[in-house]
Amino acid sequence: MQISSLNSTVIIPEKLETSLNDIIREQFANKKIFITVDENTEQYCLPILKKTKGLSDALIIKTKSGEENKSVETLISIWDFYRKIKLTVILY
Repeated sequence: MQISSLNSTVIIPEKLETSLNDIIREQFANKKIFITVDENTEQYCLPILKKTKGLSDALIIKTKSGEENKSVETLISIWDFYRKIKLTVILY
C-alpha cells in the first residue's frame, strides 16, 4: 500500500523482506532516507532494517519510548521536520 501527500510518500509493504529492497531501488534511488524509531524499535527492529541494502546509510530520528510520548504533538513535530527538509519518508 502506498499513501502520498505533498512532499512525502508512506509505503507499507506486504512482505517486508522481499519488498523493501525493491521499493528502495525502484522508488527511492538516490534519495536520502530517514527512519523514525523510538528507543524500543531502535534496539529491536533497527538492526534488522539496517541490514537492508539502501537503508544501511539511512539517518535515524529517535523519539522516547512509552505511551506518554506517542502524542499528536510528537507526530506533528516529526512531520513538520520532514516537511521542512522535503523528506521522502518510509514509516514502519
